[in-house]
Amino acid sequence: MVFSDTIAQKYVDPAYENEVFRSRQHYKELHQHNPPQRRNRDFKPVNYGSFRGILNFKHAEPWAIFKNLKDIREEHHNHPIKWAKIFFGGAVAGVLLGYSWFVAKPQQTLPLRKLFQAAGERPWSGRYFRFYKNVLPQYAFYGGTLALSYQLVFDYLNHHETNGDRPRFVNHMIAVVLISTVVGGLMGGLPKYAFVGFFTSLLLTGPLSWWFLSTTSKFNQNQRPVNIFYENNITPEEVERIQQIDEVETLGIRLKNTSTYGYFVRDQKYL
Repeated sequence: MVFSDTIAQKYVDPAYENEVFRSRQHYKELHQHNPPQRRNRDFKPVNYGSFRGILNFKHAEPWAIFKNLKDIREEHHNHPIKWAKIFFGGAVAGVLLGYSWFVAKPQQTLPLRKLFQAAGERPWSGRYFRFYKNVLPQYAFYGGTLALSYQLVFDYLNHHETNGDRPRFVNHMIAVVLISTVVGGLMGGLPKYAFVGFFTSLLLTGPLSWWFLSTTSKFNQNQRPVNIFYENNITPEEVERIQQIDEVETLGIRLKNTSTYGYFVRDQKYL
């Protein structure tokens, strides 16, 4: 794949045309190629697949300095970071929902007595910490495992660009139905519970969770400004190139999320 668009940088030094001179003076090359799936010069150009995390050198500035740590919530391309955030978010949701269920569910006397005995009764001794330590970890593990399992299945279904013709709703339903069937079978211990998980997720849990994730998961997600930082010596051509890449990614997201995006809906010749 050949890309003809280049960036021509102006120079005033007559020796700048010499490649040895440019190399010794650490100048940029005259022509900056525009390879696909490359956010900036910190990453190597990769013109196949969807893996974009190959660093161009050992210590790239965005990953070696903590000044960009504030933007870690916007990181979506680095899989380990994305999976860690998904597990942490699922763990928080599991703690909130699990503790609500722990308070409301019917309790037996012996487990509660064991819990209060493990927490202790002496004031100012950390008894509430011991109480929550014996209650919350299991719900945090359940929530984090469910969220991470969903994300792993969803990433597997979208791991190659040739799967872009399948709607994201179908991949969401496959992930939810698969996880619900497995969890129902493991928790119930009988095939009928696996079928209950399959049937419930197919008709109820899957569509409702898709509506929740696509509409109410992030408040004002369409109005939130994007954080864009450029170097001081960046050229207008490079800014235009990065903006063009962002526009292509936006169109790709619309293509995946919108059914029949790009097709003729009302063609006048058929009227």
